[in-house]
Amino acid sequence: MCYQIFRLKGVKKLPWFFFGILFFPGSMQLIPTPATSFPRLIIYALIAATVVQEKAWFAEFKKFPVKIALIIMAIALLIIGIADDRLEPYLRVYRPFIYFVDSFFVIFLTYVYIKTEKDLVYVFNIIIVFFFVMALYGISNYLTRTVEYSAFISDTYGVVDSGNLNTSSGRDRFRISSFTVNPIYYGFLVTLVMMLIVFMFNSIDKLKHKVFYGITFVLLLINLILVNSRTPLISFVFGAGLYGLFAIKFKHKFLIIIGCTVILAAGYTLLPKSFKIIDKAIAIFTQESDKNQDGGSSIEMRQTQLRASLRFFDKSPVYGHGLKYIDEKLMEKDVKKMARSELKGFESYSFALLIEEGSIGIIANAIFFISCCLWMALRYKYATPLGKQYIMFGLALYAAFLLFIFATGALGTFLFCMSVMGMIFKAIELEDSRNTRIGVIVQQVPSR
Repeated sequence: MCYQIFRLKGVKKLPWFFFGILFFPGSMQLIPTPATSFPRLIIYALIAATVVQEKAWFAEFKKFPVKIALIIMAIALLIIGIADDRLEPYLRVYRPFIYFVDSFFVIFLTYVYIKTEKDLVYVFNIIIVFFFVMALYGISNYLTRTVEYSAFISDTYGVVDSGNLNTSSGRDRFRISSFTVNPIYYGFLVTLVMMLIVFMFNSIDKLKHKVFYGITFVLLLINLILVNSRTPLISFVFGAGLYGLFAIKFKHKFLIIIGCTVILAAGYTLLPKSFKIIDKAIAIFTQESDKNQDGGSSIEMRQTQLRASLRFFDKSPVYGHGLKYIDEKLMEKDVKKMARSELKGFESYSFALLIEEGSIGIIANAIFFISCCLWMALRYKYATPLGKQYIMFGLALYAAFLLFIFATGALGTFLFCMSVMGMIFKAIELEDSRNTRIGVIVQQVPSR
């Protein structure tokens, strides 16, 4: 796979990149020290290929729309790493480096390789094909009540069979995870790709692949229900609703509403237990989830988690306690009881920011996400119709992403989301330049 990334030219590298990060879990550790998983090796291969083969990569970086925010994030993470006295000297630099690359720098890597709209459509269509396969295997998970692929990875690499461990919460609440090892993570990937299908159908490739898009969308909607998690479902409703409100014509909105109603009605009839997740989603905003035997989250629980996180923040408000502090320290035996009773899984990206990154990380994240959203929003007024579609899709994707990570936690979703966002940024720029060229031509035409 790394060979293909080096062998192929231009945008044809990206399908292999996405194949590597989607179908091979992070539990596949190829190098123990420093810890290098299969997806991380794919990222390193794309970085090396970009530096060696893309001669204009630095010129691309200079015009990258949020380069300042990206540099600020890199510096902030480095400061947090250097201040972490738990780590050996090399880890104080290496750990923030890999976190930055996995979570943020990929937005630039994919940005580099999109040169035309055809490049974007090419990659997006391949991603949808990947998720067609993942959706079929997700349904297989439900029918067989097992994740054979995760068991194979566990046997081959001698790692924990996370896929099968995570498919059941121990409360008769089976969850599918397809080729991934975390059902909730998979649920958000499904959410993002369902939004991508709506975008493609509505704005770019609406006729050529409409049957395939429709079939894949239905399969992914079934997968989203079978994931049996409320936050991905709410994120999809919020993100897709935002996109539909501003970017889809009324006729198409009506057809989508009718189609989803028919699918959900059929789902309630055929899979009544699985489709109860919709009822549970509503309970997040009430006290009912605290009384529910299925578990789940409520506003009251989140308030308890926030108070506990703030106590850790008060102990190191500037630098935080360091990256991976939650996994490496708060899960130790002597604090497990507190973690279970108060933090209960640290179900929010905000808790990680408060505990691990402190004020420096909070400010850097705010600068990054606000910069990305402002850059898109400020271009909306003068964008072409297609440019407005790109902008609304990008903003809706960020809205769904931020809702998800602050409600549930990052869970590794940065890598895929930022990779898609990088391509959207380039598409917006391409439409901007096209709009500018058209304006120049119009000005040059003599009036009669």
